[in-house]
Amino acid sequence: MSLFKTAALVALSSTLAFAGTAMADHSNDQANHVKYGLAAVAGEGISDSFGLAFEVKNNIVEGSVGATYSRDRLSDEDYYDLSASFGLRKSLKHNVWGSVGLKADYDIEHNITGSTPSYGYSLYVGLAYEPTPALEIFVTINPFSYESQSGDQDFRVFHNGSVGMGYFFNA
Repeated sequence: MSLFKTAALVALSSTLAFAGTAMADHSNDQANHVKYGLAAVAGEGISDSFGLAFEVKNNIVEGSVGATYSRDRLSDEDYYDLSASFGLRKSLKHNVWGSVGLKADYDIEHNITGSTPSYGYSLYVGLAYEPTPALEIFVTINPFSYESQSGDQDFRVFHNGSVGMGYFFNA
């Protein structure tokens, strides 16, 4: 079972576990309340990846910084990625949030001798469910992205997506 499928299964089972405990709508609570926490993210696309991020958000904006480990399926190489994102979010309905924003990545290729670091920028679109104010289960997709790697530049369309779970300490 791939890392992405495992993460999706964990997210689904967690949603079902918390579904009966806190179904009250808290999407409009404390509009200016800033909450912060950690998120575990699993991604699938050209490479399988797993990462941890520090997130900050309120009912209007969100931002994160994180680190990711990826394993390229085609070349069987390891990559380490530092990323930052900033976006806007809006409550869609009863604890379901939509988001859109920009993400910047700085990749360090681990197993390639003499390689140069690469970087990328992408637009992300996300959907999140918050069964409790402290827990978030989310999916994101990158509809458009730009990558520069060892002098090569690529524009990609729908090449990567992720699923994850966040816990907020001060919710």
